[in-house]
Amino acid sequence: MSFISKIEQKLLNLSDSYIFYKNNYEKLTTLNNNKNETIKALKQENDLLTKKNETDLRNNTHLTDVNEKLIKEHKSLNKDIVRLEEEKKSLLNENIQKDKTQAVYKSNFEKLSLLNENKNETIKTLKEKNELLHTTNNNLSKEIDNNKETIKTFKQENKLLKEEKNSIILSHKHEKEAMSTVYKEEKTKINREYKEEKNKLIDLFNKKEEKILIEHDKLSDKVLKETKKAMEYKAKFEKTAVLNENKNETISTLKQENEMLLEENARLSQENNNLLRINRDMAELNKKYAIISENIKSINENIASKFNEVNKQYSALVNKIDFNFVNTYNNIKEIKDVSTIMNDNIDEIKKIEK
Repeated sequence: MSFISKIEQKLLNLSDSYIFYKNNYEKLTTLNNNKNETIKALKQENDLLTKKNETDLRNNTHLTDVNEKLIKEHKSLNKDIVRLEEEKKSLLNENIQKDKTQAVYKSNFEKLSLLNENKNETIKTLKEKNELLHTTNNNLSKEIDNNKETIKTFKQENKLLKEEKNSIILSHKHEKEAMSTVYKEEKTKINREYKEEKNKLIDLFNKKEEKILIEHDKLSDKVLKETKKAMEYKAKFEKTAVLNENKNETISTLKQENEMLLEENARLSQENNNLLRINRDMAELNKKYAIISENIKSINENIASKFNEVNKQYSALVNKIDFNFVNTYNNIKEIKDVSTIMNDNIDEIKKIEK
């Protein structure tokens, strides 16, 4: 049997006692109004009432003990109430702390959202740069392909130039040998003719001086023309060699630029992969934060629900205890009043008997 049920049972017993005393009081009142007629009956009932009164006194003592016990239990309940109040304050403090924590989580979530937006903007910018670099890379690839074609053309031209150079060198060599042979032959011939005609020329020097000078000029012009032609072949050969060297340097520069562009493209690709990984990590963090927020919300709702339920139970228990305590107190007071009246009536009856 619970504590409340025990109290209710005791209250019912007190109520029965109260009814009993009330009935006796009414009887005594009737007997008092009819004193002269009922003295004999009151004497007979006096013993019974005395015994009953003793029993009631014992019951009254017992009720007093019960009342003291109830008071002690009420004090114990008050302690429980104080403890519940402290637990209530503790729960309120925990709820306040959780609200603060939730505010911090919310602030962190806003910061993370802002950071995520900034990173999304950065990723968008990097994607645009990456697309631009891809476009540039494609253009460079096309340009490199074009350069390859140009290099191929240069190689073909270079091959042709080499062939032409070799042909020129060979021709120049042949011409030089031919010129040397012709020059030697002409020189030998001239020397021979000169020797043969020397004596004649000495005799005819004055007459044939102009003719000799003309022949000499012709031979000098021929030598100058051949020398000039050889110098032109030499200049053309040097120009071809310089052009070939410039083409080789251009090809080397294009290769270096292509390698640099490939390295830059690889670095940008790595950065893009890192940013994509960061974005995935941020998405995972946002999911975890959403789960934590939902858990905190559920915990707060459960705490509020339990807190409200405890408050309701506490209020109901306090109200019930106060109501029962007041009723018990009033019943005990009425019983004492009835007992006092009965004692007064008994004293009056004893006086009448005397």
